[in-house]
Amino acid sequence: ERALLLSDSKREELDICDYEGVQLFMNMCASWREAGVERAHDNQVKAIRRRMTSSQQSALDQLAASADRYADASGAEEEEITRGGSGNIAFTVGARQSVRKQFLDDLEKAERGEFPAYDAAAFSDLDRQLNEAYRDTMRAAPQEVDWQDLDGQESKGTLRDAERAWLAYRDA
Repeated sequence: ERALLLSDSKREELDICDYEGVQLFMNMCASWREAGVERAHDNQVKAIRRRMTSSQQSALDQLAASADRYADASGAEEEEITRGGSGNIAFTVGARQSVRKQFLDDLEKAERGEFPAYDAAAFSDLDRQLNEAYRDTMRAAPQEVDWQDLDGQESKGTLRDAERAWLAYRDA
């Protein structure tokens, strides 16, 4: 992954991921970075978890499991959208990392006592809007995708799986 170069008797570190114009390197580097980001994320969540009561830890464990399922579903959505194109792995990894980063950001806010300011009526209105958008999206989505067609659509099944994972995460 990394190499040392000698140049004018000065040592410089070269990271091959700084030059990832080739598909293989772009995807390989995305995977390497994901592993490092995952470790850092897990360590931050563990640090927060240690400051919690046992009942809070149990609730966090359930929430984190739901967030991981949603992250995986988001990655599957991205994989279907990119249809195995040259940046497929990088985009899929990015989708998963985006969900995990948002989870950690929200967890840190909650630990500081910063919670969304929604009442039941506002939540109900937003939920109605979400359901309308979901219905419209499902109406337009194909039953299955043609992997030769690069129009970036998702199948009904992939959309449904992602939506269910998100709902479980939201409700956890």
